[in-house]
Amino acid sequence: MGLFDGTIIKGGVEGIQMKPEKANKKLSDQMEQIGRTYASKGIKDLSLKI
Repeated sequence: MGLFDGTIIKGGVEGIQMKPEKANKKLSDQMEQIGRTYASKGIKDLSLKI
């Protein structure tokens, strides 16, 4: 059985699926960095902004 620590939620992204993937790259990269930091350090790095 796996462990679930939560979900990253970003408001105001209703139109994200209508934009091309390239336009969403920055947001995607920022969300990935938050996840990687949490996975490696076990904390949410509050200096990371999305």
